Amino acid sequence: MKRVLLVDKNEVYRRLLALVFKWNTELKESAEADSLAEARRVLGNSESKPDLAIVNLGAANADGFDLVKKLRMSAPEVPVLAITLTRDVERRDRALRAGAREVLPMAASSKEIVDVAKRLVGE
Repeated sequence: MKRVLLVDKNEVYRRLLALVFKWNTELKESAEADSLAEARRVLGNSESKPDLAIVNLGAANADGFDLVKKLRMSAPEVPVLAITLTRDVERRDRALRAGAREVLPMAASSKEIVDVAKRLVGE
């Protein structure tokens, strides 16, 4: 069973994404973090190491780009999907340079998010 780490300060958004993954993917288990410190704690726990991290760039109680960079440094084998409020090309490129494997806008449908997540974890 695969795991996903959801990083966003908005608890409702995290929980909704967790349900979407539980119902539509092999990512049945989720860990949630509302900060970089919490995300690092999850990544440091070998028993709950995720197969994918999803980071909301604008709502992670930190600079989301810095968060992506630090997640990639602490767990380079875990792909990161960045979520951003806007479809700004500059933000997308900046997230990719920070280490995100994919970037989607918040307006993306749950199907789009699920499809990208499946691809990133090789499902």
